[in-house]
Amino acid sequence: MNIIELFRAKHNKTQIIQLVSFIIACSFFEIILIIIIVSGATCFHNNKSLDRFTIYATAYLLFLITSIQSKHMAIRYTEEIVSEIRKKIIEKIKSIDVLTYEKLDLSNIYNVLTIDTQNVADIVDILWYLFNCLIISLFILLYISYFSQMTLIYVFTFLLLCFVVYEINLIRVISRVKKARINERKLFHYVNDLLFGFKELKINQKKCDHFYDHSVLNSISIIQKMKTRAGYAIADGILLPEMTWLISLFIIIYLSTTFSFLSNDALIKSLQIMIYIPITYILEQLPFVAMANISVKRIHDLEKMIDNIQVKNETKKSTKEAFDPIAVFNEIIFQNLCFHYTDSCGIKQFTVGPINFSMKKGDIVFITGGNGSGKSTLLKMITGLYPPFSGSIQIDSQEIDMSEHRHLFSPIFSDFHLFDRLYGLKSIDSKKINHLIKDMKLQKKVSFVNGGFSTHDLSTGQKKRLALISALLEDKPIYIFDEWAAEQNFEFREYFYKTLLFNIKEKGKTIIAVTHDDQYFHLADKLISLEYGAIK
Repeated sequence: MNIIELFRAKHNKTQIIQLVSFIIACSFFEIILIIIIVSGATCFHNNKSLDRFTIYATAYLLFLITSIQSKHMAIRYTEEIVSEIRKKIIEKIKSIDVLTYEKLDLSNIYNVLTIDTQNVADIVDILWYLFNCLIISLFILLYISYFSQMTLIYVFTFLLLCFVVYEINLIRVISRVKKARINERKLFHYVNDLLFGFKELKINQKKCDHFYDHSVLNSISIIQKMKTRAGYAIADGILLPEMTWLISLFIIIYLSTTFSFLSNDALIKSLQIMIYIPITYILEQLPFVAMANISVKRIHDLEKMIDNIQVKNETKKSTKEAFDPIAVFNEIIFQNLCFHYTDSCGIKQFTVGPINFSMKKGDIVFITGGNGSGKSTLLKMITGLYPPFSGSIQIDSQEIDMSEHRHLFSPIFSDFHLFDRLYGLKSIDSKKINHLIKDMKLQKKVSFVNGGFSTHDLSTGQKKRLALISALLEDKPIYIFDEWAAEQNFEFREYFYKTLLFNIKEKGKTIIAVTHDDQYFHLADKLISLEYGAIK
């Protein structure tokens, strides 16, 4: 897929015909202006200056209208395409399962969503001018046979005049571009939240939908509007010098014929240089078109790769309907659960299982084991992020698919992501949050303002405390703590194991904690020790 095919795929034929028609009309009126300029000296000597001026002014006005309209249309269509590409890719990432997500090249996603989509957005000016220059070149070649050098001083004067006009408009352009880029950085921050907070969003569908609707879609919409306005300003800034150039040429013709400002020979030579301006531009800009085509191909390849990864994808779209009615439980039984890691050929590399254990409401379950023993994989099977290759899970004697009941869990994984807002919560009690911040000994570093924490510039242990506050506010039946206490000091580790866990337990919540702190193992209702993927 190239840039032209992308435009054809994203916009209907009517829109494309309208855009092409305006560009052709713009080029046609510019050709009329050039013909008038080329033949202007003779016409003025024949006392037809008034008629010629009327025709020129009319053509100039039509050229101005059609050129601005066609460029604005091109910019608007391009920004719509870029916004649609970003939404489509993020929606695809949002809907895939964790196994698929873990196979993605995250740096490639960043590059596509930032560099490649920006290349597509930036190519609009080049394509407009290329098409315009191609049309003009074909017609002008019928009237101008050969290139002749223009007097250096006139070229310098005209270029200087164009530069002044451009600089005047540049102030407005810079202001709008800065505003657009500030909001674009916010979008990239939300993309970072999506990629590194993927598991937290996957566990909590309400949080996922809230995050997507409130932050992602809103940010994309704002960027589209701001970049469109900035694009308008850039387009105007490019067009105004060109208008100034054409006006200057007409003034030279008028002055030269009225006041003998230039000889006819010098006048003709000054006009003929225009034949080389479009050709030079075409040659200079074709490499940028090639780069844009590469970006389009990368975008297409990423979408295709996400669609074609051969794993069990989640086909059910996100909705805002009520979750499965199972909200509480008395006992969950995991029976003969197995999960296999395989290589690209499907050969088993490592197996976790068979896993057999049960947990009741209010239990404290500790999971321990060495590095690579399968603890993280077991947590992903328990929470439904990894589908087991075999075995079954029962909630109160009813066999279920845990991927449909992820809403039961509130996890803090070892590679957790801390969001800047409390997504998925309908009502937020500021007093309760500030009380929890005080309990976590963070009142001197963090406060709750505008729906989020005031800063994330904290140590890993302190960030885990903020994550714990978020988990407690979600008030789910089951809490997952993956080596949560590893970065805590002795005082807070004691508080976590001997006070906080039991406070949660007293509320009827179940706790699953991965831990290596054997001095606290006696506090657990159940201890699961893993070795080489199996329970000892």
